[in-house]
Amino acid sequence: ELGRIGEAATTAQEAFDVLARLRPEPSRLTTWLQIGLALDQGRLEQARTLFATLPPGGADTRTVTPKAQSRNLFAARINLAASDYANAITLATAAIEQSRASRQAPYLRLEIADAQLVEALARLRSGDAAGAQALLGGVLATRAELYLPQHAKIAEAQLALVECALALGQRAEAAGLIAQAAAIEQRHSSLSPRYREPLLRLRQRLQQRD
Repeated sequence: ELGRIGEAATTAQEAFDVLARLRPEPSRLTTWLQIGLALDQGRLEQARTLFATLPPGGADTRTVTPKAQSRNLFAARINLAASDYANAITLATAAIEQSRASRQAPYLRLEIADAQLVEALARLRSGDAAGAQALLGGVLATRAELYLPQHAKIAEAQLALVECALALGQRAEAAGLIAQAAAIEQRHSSLSPRYREPLLRLRQRLQQRD
């Protein structure tokens, strides 16, 4: 959650080793954690291989279960990483609809925001900056409400909004959001490239246009 992916991967592997001794067959939760770590470390093929081991199903938006929601969200993240934006949007939208239709919907706001972020990034990268910006406004509002002010996921949403603002020519808004995201990231001694790289890249883009 805080972006310290190397530390998370080491700790997770220790837990996986213990679980493997207790239960030879990996649990679905273990596989989801491994997929998430692979994606955060940029290992797309490993994420795909792990995803293929999950039981089929979950694409039907009428099937409202946490398993279906998680499966669609991870599939959307994999498609986003693979630059398959159309399928990423479809799967992220399915995850959002499933979460909202669930009786647990009031407790799934962060999961909905995560899926909206994936959908927004896919829309942005396929040329729909305005549509992405509209989604990201909600993502940022939810994360700002439910996370502590210094949480890296707030900065992640702010930087996605910076990219939208730059695409739409809103330079003043982009500069303000970059400053807010930088202030958050400076409070963390160690963050993964997932968080650091966008800040550096977008700062350079903004400076190049000055």
